[in-house]
Order: sequence, then structure tokens, then C-alpha cells
Amino acid sequence: MDTEARPKAAMAAEWAADDSPVWLDGLRQPLLDQTAAQIGAPSAWKSGYTGAGVTVAVLDTGIDATHPDLRRRIAETRNFTSEPSTRDTDGHGTHVASTIAGENPRYRGIAPGARLLVGKVCRAGGCPESAIIAGMRWAAERGAKVVNLSLGGPDAAGSDPLEQTVDQLSARHGTLFVIAAGNDGSHGAETVGSPASADAALAVGAVDRDDARAGFSSRGPACATPPSSPRSSPPASTWWPRGPASPPGPARTTR
Repeated sequence: MDTEARPKAAMAAEWAADDSPVWLDGLRQPLLDQTAAQIGAPSAWKSGYTGAGVTVAVLDTGIDATHPDLRRRIAETRNFTSEPSTRDTDGHGTHVASTIAGENPRYRGIAPGARLLVGKVCRAGGCPESAIIAGMRWAAERGAKVVNLSLGGPDAAGSDPLEQTVDQLSARHGTLFVIAAGNDGSHGAETVGSPASADAALAVGAVDRDDARAGFSSRGPACATPPSSPRSSPPASTWWPRGPASPPGPARTTR
């Protein structure tokens, strides 16, 4: 309704004639404190499994190194993009790092004792594959036991450079690559993205509050491969916005 230069009486009459409901501006609260309990993390903490002594790499959009939940957990950072620093201007990488090792008393990370290596491999507009590969090599060579990649792109038959790097580094260093499988579950089967589709990757899916697979969560099996190049990949599901079919290019972060 245009309220400029209108007589108060005319405006009052219009409001009186409008019988549509009026909603108060209420506040909703995030429920991130429920996820750790849903996967049994408190039981693991009580048994002494806090991630202490374990190095976890987060390859993402960077990190807010001043964040009080994370600043004591960061061991090293490295920038693999054309942007000037590892500062997280997107927020995705900081969110992922906090999910892993945040020290907030209420929104505690799953492994709050872990030591974080943070590699910035994503810039505005996407995550160049060359940066992802460089970040994976750096993380494995720096001793990360686990490398988290909450990013991906469309998979295709055969083994692409990202998948090859995951398999090679896993075999060489014993590194576990935990990778989001995708957000493309609404398209059905064979929607796991790359590099989660690598043979050695642990592809991670999403569930709802009832532990049922989330509708958006991508799932296997992996894309069919030629008989001369047999591969296997665990049925998986997860988070990433699928882009149009195209030649290899920048990957995208997951949500």
C-alpha cells in the first residue's frame, strides 16, 4: 500500500476494510544442537572419543580465524585460490569447520578436540579443480588423517582428475577423504557427485529428524563405467547443487 501523501482518514478506512490476518514478527531458533545427539556424538565423547590428537583438513571457502569457537582449533591455513587470503567471505567453510571441531558449549562440534588444517580452495563463483587437487595434496602431505570436502560437481563414466587424486592419495598416505555426495536426490539414482564418487572416498548423505534419507540427498549407484574400467562406489547421498551437464570445471560448495 502506498502511504505517501495520503490523508490519515483515507488510510484508516482502507486498513479497516482489510480483513487479512496480521502476523507478529516472531523469532525462530536454529536447532543445530540436536544434530550431534542424533548421530550419537555425546556417547562417543563420554567414551573419550573427542578427536584429540587427530588432524582434520577442511578444504572449502576459507575460515573466520577470529571466531571464538574455532580460533584455538586452527593449526594451519593455506590459500589455493586467486583471492588475497584465507578469509571466509562466504561463510560456508567456517560453518563446516565448526560442525567438525567447534568449541561452543551448546553447539559443540562432533570432534571438538581435533586439530584443523584449513585450505581455501573455493572462491567467489566456485571451486577450481586445480585448487581442489592442490589442497588435497597439501592436506595429505601435512598429515591430515581425515580430509573433508563439502563440495562437488556432476559425475560421469570413467575416472576424472579429482577422483584419481582421491584414490592415489588415499593409497599413498592412508588419508580418509570424507566428501559430500550431493543435493540431487530429487533426480533419482546415480546422482552421487564427483569426487564423492571416487572408489576410496567416503561419500556422506543427509537424513531427516527421523533418520530417513532426505529427499534432496543424492544416492548411488555410481555412474556406469565401461567394462574395461571396473569401479565400485558405495550407495551414498548428500548435498551439492547440481549444475548443467558440462565439461569439467569449477566445483561448487555443498549446503
